[in-house]
Amino acid sequence: MCALCDMQTDRIKSTLDPAFVALLAPLKDAGLVTPDPAVAGIDAARRVNEAYFRAISEPKVAVRSVTVVEARASDGHRVPVKVAIPHNAAPNAPAILYCHGGGYAFGDIDTHDGVIRAYAEAFGMPVFGLDYRRTPEHAFPLALEDALAAVTAMRSADWAGQFGHDPSTILVIGDSAGAHLALTTMLALRERGLPQLAGAGLIYGMYARRFDTWSHHAYGDGSAGLASERMRWFWDQLMGPGDSAGDPLKEPLNADLTGLPPLTLFAAEIDCLLDDTLDFVESCKRQGRRHTFDLARGMPHGFMHFTALYDGTREMLALLARRMRAALGQS
Repeated sequence: MCALCDMQTDRIKSTLDPAFVALLAPLKDAGLVTPDPAVAGIDAARRVNEAYFRAISEPKVAVRSVTVVEARASDGHRVPVKVAIPHNAAPNAPAILYCHGGGYAFGDIDTHDGVIRAYAEAFGMPVFGLDYRRTPEHAFPLALEDALAAVTAMRSADWAGQFGHDPSTILVIGDSAGAHLALTTMLALRERGLPQLAGAGLIYGMYARRFDTWSHHAYGDGSAGLASERMRWFWDQLMGPGDSAGDPLKEPLNADLTGLPPLTLFAAEIDCLLDDTLDFVESCKRQGRRHTFDLARGMPHGFMHFTALYDGTREMLALLARRMRAALGQS
């Protein structure tokens, strides 16, 4: 972990933490490497991805309760939301909307159940895991509409009464595609004249459809996990062909950040998306947007899923909780 200012200016390709390599080896030996959905098909690829998450999710953190409820999107779609209430949740605590990663094509509230539970206990706050509509079946902006529906429901007296959280203090956390969704949700709230969220945790996000950065050249071959060609497929399923850089709700890297809440930014060092976060940090600086930034040295994209197995992930989760509580003015 380090701040951006601690990074070397003369960039050198790094290697994975040996402890994490040892953790990944039996998964690869068991064939739990998600195949290319463009070749295997999305259904077959999802089945392997789901098996991978089952393998890394145990033992799950015990929480007070887990409930699945539904929000209603603007087009009438029913949006499942998994709510984990931790044992240490205080009455009227802030609540967290969690947007999972997976390139908008993989993952759901069951694959990420362990993450949702771990975040709830680490923060001492209810976590609302969003089961947004995925690609390739559902392209932009349907996942965004689902996220906005969840925010509206979390702010309702009905859900606040049921789950005991403060409906006026909603945080959002997203990783990878979920970070893109979390960021664009805040931008959409602003554009629609709706109350803004209280803070955001954005973890190794995908913020622009580009593949010529230093980190794509260094880590995009897939040897450390996420590959540039897989990212290209994810973007194409989400946005379709053509240039989408002019729309900040599609590619928010250089969006106007006026009115956004404090941002807690995390990146993985061994990640083809590293430069997305580094460049977004620079955008925050230029615009005077309050933020913190931490880099997970020796870690690959997706390492925050390993809350059950890896001490480094648990340490970063504890840091994420401290950073976001501090942004709220809490100790």
